Amino acid sequence: MVTKDFTDARGLIIKDFTGCTASATELTASGGKFQFNNIAFWRTLKASTLIVIRVQYTMSGYVEDTDATDKILDLRLENSNYFTNVGGQPFNVQNFDMVLLKQGGAAGVANGIHAAAFGIPLTNNTFSAVNCPKMCTDKISPTGGMLFAKNSTETIADFNGEDVE
Repeated sequence: MVTKDFTDARGLIIKDFTGCTASATELTASGGKFQFNNIAFWRTLKASTLIVIRVQYTMSGYVEDTDATDKILDLRLENSNYFTNVGGQPFNVQNFDMVLLKQGGAAGVANGIHAAAFGIPLTNNTFSAVNCPKMCTDKISPTGGMLFAKNSTETIADFNGEDVE
């Protein structure tokens, strides 16, 4: 979700930390690293735009939504018009995993914007090293499951912590 008007997402990195066990670090966790392409499409996103990123999505009849006027974008991560694989690995979110949206280079956790993790505790080394708003649960995600903020207080603070489902 875009939180402020005229957000420039060009160059942002979205990465997963597959196998983010308690002792995992950037060097031992594998995962995909994709960069938002440097195109006008990402330059001036409006607040409250929801960006849905699908990975290896092949549902019959699915059509990407690239029209941001309705404040919903629904894109395949593998669409090279919008994203570039900068890590050489596939994006493979699974249990004991963390996803990080960040600025700067693909390595490390510095310059994070937001992180979400599931199947790991708040004390996980990699998750603890992330210094930005982040959501976490130690619950295991069922096949096809998802992690979302409960929004219990209906504030932006709900997107930082363990108030997730």
